[in-house]
Order: sequence, then C-alpha cells, then structure tokens
Amino acid sequence: MSKRIQLLQAFVMGLVVLFGVVQIAVALPAYTFTDLGNMMRVYGLSDSGTATGENYTGGLTGYIWNTTAGCTTLPSYPGNTMCRGYDVNVGGIVVGEAHNGSGWRATMWVAGTPIDLGCLNPANPNSHAYGINDSGAVVGGSSNWVGLCDAFLWENAGTGMMDLGTLGGSFSTANDINNMGQVVGWSYDASSQRRAYLWEDFATGMVNLGTAVDGTGLTGFSCANAINNLGHVAGKTSTLEGVDRAAVWSGASGWDILPGLADDKYTEAKDINDDDVVVGCCNNNSLGFYACAWEGGSLIDLNSLLPAGSEYHLCHATTINNSGQIGGFATLPNGEYHAFLLTPEQSIPGNSGTTPEPATLGLLGFGLACMAWRRRHRNNT
Repeated sequence: MSKRIQLLQAFVMGLVVLFGVVQIAVALPAYTFTDLGNMMRVYGLSDSGTATGENYTGGLTGYIWNTTAGCTTLPSYPGNTMCRGYDVNVGGIVVGEAHNGSGWRATMWVAGTPIDLGCLNPANPNSHAYGINDSGAVVGGSSNWVGLCDAFLWENAGTGMMDLGTLGGSFSTANDINNMGQVVGWSYDASSQRRAYLWEDFATGMVNLGTAVDGTGLTGFSCANAINNLGHVAGKTSTLEGVDRAAVWSGASGWDILPGLADDKYTEAKDINDDDVVVGCCNNNSLGFYACAWEGGSLIDLNSLLPAGSEYHLCHATTINNSGQIGGFATLPNGEYHAFLLTPEQSIPGNSGTTPEPATLGLLGFGLACMAWRRRHRNNT
C-alpha cells in the first residue's frame, strides 16, 4: 500500500473518530428516569442520592428512599402517623415535620428514629424543619410570641432552637442552609413587604436581598428557596411588570432573572447545586406547570429528557444534588402524581464529574491514528 494511501486512511480515521464523538457532545445528556411511586413527592435529595418527601398513599406519611433499601416509611410520634420529610443530608439524616397529636413539630430522623427539635414558643408549640446541611445544622420556622412564625437555627441538642429574628416584620422562615452555615429564607420587613434574606451570623443578622425591581428592597417581592456552597441563592422575585419570576442572587450581581417561554405566566427556582445548575418549574397556558432546569442562563424543559411517547408529564422539579441528579413529581393522564428522580448516565452540562470532554476524546483518537501512520512509515523506510 502506498504511503499516500496510508496517510489518507489515517487522516480519515482521525476525522471519523473526532467528528463521531463531537456529534455526541451536542446531543442532550442521557438520564435514567425512576418512578418512586404513586401519590408521592420528592422534596429533598442528598449528594449520595438519598431522597425524602411525602407519601399520601393511605394517609400522609414521610419516607426515605435509596437504591439499596428502596422506599421506607418514616415513623411519627406515638399514636400518630402524619409526617413528611423536607431535606436529607449526605449522612442520611432526614428533617421535616411530624404531628404529635397536639401540633406539628420540627423533627429529625436519625436511623429512622424521630427526634423532636423543640419550638421557640412553648405556649404555641408548632415548628417545621426545612433544611439540613452535611454537619447536621437544621433550619426552619417555629411559632413566635405574636402567634406567627420566626426562622430558627438548630445546631445541636445543647444549643437547642435559636431564633434568627426577622427583617423588622412579624414573620420569617428559613428554607435552606449550606455547608458554610449560610441561611436563606424570607421575612416580612417593617412595611410588611415579603423579602428574601441571607443570614450568616448573629452579629449581622438577616440581610435584606432586595428585589429585581429595587435593589434596596423597598418595592416588589422576593423569596429565597435554596443556597449552594458558593453562596449563590435560588428563588423568585417580582419584575417591573409585577410578575413572579425565577431568579438567582449573588453578592456580585444581585438578582438575575432566569428566562422562560414567551407565554410563561409564572416561574420559580427551587434549588441550585454547586455547579450553579438551577431547577424549578414554569407555568403557561399551553403546557400548564412543567419541570425545568437552567444551566448557563439557558432554559431546559425536563420533559425533553424523557423517552418519546412517555405518558409522564414532569410538572415540578424541587431538588438537585451535586451529581446532577434531579428530583420532583410528575403527573399521568389519569390524574395520578408520582415522585421521580432523573439520574444522569454521564456528566451533564455544568457537572464537575471526571468524564473526559468529547472534543478531548476526538483529538485523542486523531492523535492515535496519526501515531499509527508514523509507526508504519518508519517500518517501511
């Protein structure tokens, strides 16, 4: 075989490898869809892939789910079964709420055993736990001394439940805490306007994050639902048109509105991971509610990740972990709603996995082809 033909074959082989792999790069990543069950919702998802939420089969109960044990019901307090899980950390500790016969109590489940985290006002003993970090610090809301609610932080049994106060109004709640100990939620201010806040320590207290309309927080509306370990916040804020829109907040740029479809009448960001991938939901006249994600400022309808002809309609994405796994709930044509997980089969956009970049693989293939030609060239000379 002539050297020219050998060179041409090596060149063509390299192009095939290069462009064959690059073609995969522009396709949507592949996901595994897991149905966790009927009449269930996912609210929390740990980095180890453990999920928690609520199950209305036979009455309201909470559950914990993982790939090893499947779905396990969370116990409530003696004489009651009502409870739900809102979040779970990497150690499998679940937090949420359970009914003790007199009211709802912020509850932590350790190895399946419920632990009452207490309340701020013993005269009105209702409390709810919404977030937990990997160190076991818990945040939520508890009845205060005016009959409403204050955000709380619980770090251990010794400190108990600590009041985080408000932005000057009569109500606040804490929705999430990251591994840095930063807390986010929302509170009424002194003018009874609903505002997102960031809390970092007792000395500084709550910091008003303002709105997309007015960075000072004097007009409009905002709510913080989640915070990642970079201190970036996901939630929603009102716009100049008075519409609630999904948004992310950072100390560098304030609120940034996330895009939606042209006819979306409502959007909300529910969670954000450390790659700044955001998940939530949108609502418009043609699609109704649909689960979505935002990556790099672009909107992705999560229903586009399902196989063609699927009967599931993913309506709410409520949580995402640092592996890119997404949890939420979906509906079927018969009206049933089911909890679901979407698990990436390989690294997804923004995911800090170790899968090599497709272009790198293509260049590697091209290089190997050229090396093979050079070896043959040396042997023939």
